[in-house]
Amino acid sequence: FDEDGVMGQEAPKVEAGSEEEAALLREMQALISDDLRSTVDAVEQLMCLRGRKYDAARAAELLPRLVQLKQELKIGEGSTQLTEDIATGKVMLLGKASTGR
Repeated sequence: FDEDGVMGQEAPKVEAGSEEEAALLREMQALISDDLRSTVDAVEQLMCLRGRKYDAARAAELLPRLVQLKQELKIGEGSTQLTEDIATGKVMLLGKASTGR
């Protein structure tokens, strides 16, 4: 809670892109298998590290669960139907709506 009694988020203790963050990422990577490390990119690893407030051990525990969730939801595999629809012009990305949504 802040001085007004409003509940807010705590400011990050580690700056994104800093050497400290890179060191914590290396610490996390040392805790995961080579196979797992090769299946996820640095963005996903950082997502877990930041999501666990830079606790490398907790982030390393979270990473396999992220991979499993992505597999279950088929995230990142692409969609044949969507690819076809974009190629034929049936689906077009026009940008942000005037309402900002």
